[in-house]
Amino acid sequence: MLARPYHFSDAKGLDAIFRGKGITDPTRDRIFVVGDVGKPAGVLVYRPGAFVHELSVGRDLRSRPRADALTNYAIAHARSAPVKLESAIFLVRGDNEPMKRFVEGLGAEKQTDPGDVLYLLTPA
Repeated sequence: MLARPYHFSDAKGLDAIFRGKGITDPTRDRIFVVGDVGKPAGVLVYRPGAFVHELSVGRDLRSRPRADALTNYAIAHARSAPVKLESAIFLVRGDNEPMKRFVEGLGAEKQTDPGDVLYLLTPA
């Protein structure tokens, strides 16, 4: 079985697979399907993104400016990359309330749907 890139004629088939939930954005996501054009039988969707697993800025009056500087620099770097990053995943320790507020202040949305598990794959 061969996978192929999404084609606009696959839209109705994806609607059926996703049961009408609009969970993809063809302008931002990379979508791959299996099946005939117009009749996909399976789909994999990913959004090029970054996994932010460390942002350490201390806990003093200059913490916020340090976090802003580092985050703004990383965002500018990501926007100028050959493959445009569309999302960032932040891993924040459960007891780090200042970092939670900072990340939420950036506009990040908490992803804690009951039963979901986040995995990280780093291709070698």
